[in-house]
Amino acid sequence: MTVNLGVLVNGLGLIVGFSLLTLIFIVQEKRTGRKVYFLKEGLFMGALTGIASTMLAGPEVDPLSLGPELIDRIAIPLWIVVFSMVALFFMSLRSESPDWRVVAFLTGIGVASSISGFASLASPSPIGNLAVLAWNGGFACFSAIVFFYNSSVFLGAYRRIPERRSIVIGTTMVLISIAYLLSFLLGDLSSYLGTEVIPGFPLETALDLIRVGLLLIVALSLASDMEYCYRIPVRLFGIWVIASSGISAYHYGPTEEDTDPGLFASALTAISIVMKESGVHRGVNRVVTGERTVVVEERVELGFTVAVVVERVTMVIAKSVKTFADMFADRFGSIAGRNISSDDFPDSDMLVHVAFPFLRKRSDQ
Repeated sequence: MTVNLGVLVNGLGLIVGFSLLTLIFIVQEKRTGRKVYFLKEGLFMGALTGIASTMLAGPEVDPLSLGPELIDRIAIPLWIVVFSMVALFFMSLRSESPDWRVVAFLTGIGVASSISGFASLASPSPIGNLAVLAWNGGFACFSAIVFFYNSSVFLGAYRRIPERRSIVIGTTMVLISIAYLLSFLLGDLSSYLGTEVIPGFPLETALDLIRVGLLLIVALSLASDMEYCYRIPVRLFGIWVIASSGISAYHYGPTEEDTDPGLFASALTAISIVMKESGVHRGVNRVVTGERTVVVEERVELGFTVAVVVERVTMVIAKSVKTFADMFADRFGSIAGRNISSDDFPDSDMLVHVAFPFLRKRSDQ
């Protein structure tokens, strides 16, 4: 029997690990009602790459008889899709829409790597083969850039709010990036030159196992606390529900001694009126200043507007604002023409913590 046990364990670990993590996120989504955009799909694709990795262990576990050269070239594009989905998830924690320059750059590297890989099938030997070197180098660069970018999200979060989980995830992702670069420099480049860094030692398999272990640390850290997926490096300064009359119907955030909810409500209403008078009929959905942004979600037919003041807008923040507006509408219905009192909207704090699970409760502030 010629099965490579190290490769087999690596592949089975990917299948089991990523399948369990996908299941955990699905269960957590059902339990909390919160979507984990892109990450769940990426983890599911990770399980599929585990099948390809398992088939690399030897002909006994390659029922389609594809051969290691072809399997390798199928697995790399799958990994590129996996890491792309993970990168989109972390981009959603950082901004409202992806940075398309980064997306275009990474797409170019990923496509070039995949094409080089299939082109190298004509002469798959790595020694002196530029196509093989471009294939492996492109994937290593792609992976390193993705994980360095992802690490910056959590290292940035740690600088704002020192939390052990943030520094653990951020540091682990830096180590994953370094492991991919080392794999290329010590493994692929050495193979191109026809040398071995450590003769007889399965260096690439060892680095694969290290990377898989680090990836599982990141995934388990995220899956063990669903709210952490949304505990993002963006400060939220206040949440308002403003009646169409311009009165503050509800406010969540600093105490009234720190802010005047009524003044803020009047100011936002005045901005909306000015914009409509100037011919803008779609309403205001963002008010941007140098340091803060107001995210606005209107429910004109129900007589209220939700406004949230944040450091900057991310996709998660935008989704949370819309979720809170929908929940407030379902709970209290139309408030048009009503005499507004702070006692009219019980349980609003509970709605806030469902829509914005990363916020601390008032009693903790």
